Amino acid sequence: MQPLSPAFILQLRFNEAGLIPAIAQDWLDGAVLMVAWMNRESIQQTLNSGEAHYWSRSRQELWHKGATSGHTQTLRSIRYDCDADVLLLTIEQRGDIMLATPVPAAASTKAAINVPTGAQMPCLPLLTLAPSCFA
Repeated sequence: MQPLSPAFILQLRFNEAGLIPAIAQDWLDGAVLMVAWMNRESIQQTLNSGEAHYWSRSRQELWHKGATSGHTQTLRSIRYDCDADVLLLTIEQRGDIMLATPVPAAASTKAAINVPTGAQMPCLPLLTLAPSCFA
């Protein structure tokens, strides 16, 4: 586990539009809540505020998740994969529901991954949040 430093942004691999996909995962049960895009500014805003900020491709602007609805996402941890081209945000969802249209539990599908015996799953580097990130 390594301490969170804004310098980790320099290690990330953004696409040609300056974006990186970000998966928002519930910090308690691991449920995948949403997939969005982030740029350098949205990552920095997320680190500074402790709440998730994304880049809206349709509106071409920074998007503070829950700013209008009240359904904010409090950041608990942030990780990136071995290629540094995908982010995993572990978040605490605030508010009743985070989806624009509620999806019944039956619509959510879980898939099993067959990992050969003795094989190791790749580990994502964990970046912990230091209290100073929220000053």
